Amino acid sequence: MGAWFSVATLALGLALGWQNLMPVDQGIASCAALLPAAIGMIMGRKIRKNLSEQLFRKVLFIALLILGVYITVGALT
Repeated sequence: MGAWFSVATLALGLALGWQNLMPVDQGIASCAALLPAAIGMIMGRKIRKNLSEQLFRKVLFIALLILGVYITVGALT
């Protein structure tokens, strides 16, 4: 799913650039942002192979909960 999202984002960026609707510097920044996303997908795949499905879900949901709390606290302060 992450790979499809990256491909769709890249296609959208190319289409916007082709129509001159996105500045070149923003396009370069968007392409650069794909690198950490790819690294995250690779790391996630490796971690997933070493964890049971149940433990992986717990870790994932805890991480999402922490991220949600962080975003909420940041928005309220």
